[in-house]
Amino acid sequence: MFLASAARDRPLSLELGNYGIPDGALIYKVLHTVQNGNHPGPGVTVFAHVTQTVGGQHLPPAITLMPVVLGGTGRAVEGAHESKGEPLSVAFTVVWAPSQMDTPAQGLLLSAFGAYGEGDMKRCILDADSAVDIYLKQLVTAELVEGWDRKLPNLGYEQRLLVLTAVAPALGVPPLPPFILESLLDLRAERNKVAHGTNAQVDAARAADLIAAALVALNHFKQMHGEAA
Repeated sequence: MFLASAARDRPLSLELGNYGIPDGALIYKVLHTVQNGNHPGPGVTVFAHVTQTVGGQHLPPAITLMPVVLGGTGRAVEGAHESKGEPLSVAFTVVWAPSQMDTPAQGLLLSAFGAYGEGDMKRCILDADSAVDIYLKQLVTAELVEGWDRKLPNLGYEQRLLVLTAVAPALGVPPLPPFILESLLDLRAERNKVAHGTNAQVDAARAADLIAAALVALNHFKQMHGEAA
């Protein structure tokens, strides 16, 4: 979150690089809130821009926002742009991710969130499940603790989860909560439905819960592997 100063009657150019957002970043959402009061007279000042939607967009280094004064009906107030006054202080929150991720699992999870924003729930589920599955396979074949047998049999998805849950305390990492484990199993079940071509539709609210569980799981797995979360 960062603050920017804007005039009530002129466009605001928001230089993303000034706030630590690198060139080429994927922008998922830009939110703003005017901090210091409303427009003199009727209405409230807001800034109109094209990045209000979630979806993962490559944006230029700067975006332009136009001040608009809305009345109680939600319509622009006639002549409001002519009124001047103290500069507006605007708080911005930008949800972004680097265009290139460090690992395939992170890239797939990023793709899952992008698919969610685009309304493609099936790709969202497929990519989120693949992200978890890749990390699970990496962990069960890594030397997590002394004496860990890398030559484990070809464990199934649920078995890998249970093995890693059992070994987590030995690494000083709390095991995943049961409700997250349940969500990961639900994610795999939804993935199987989608992958096998069933006509079942994935509910957006359910997909949101499942990809959130995948994000928690990946951060947990990174801790188990000794990586920074």
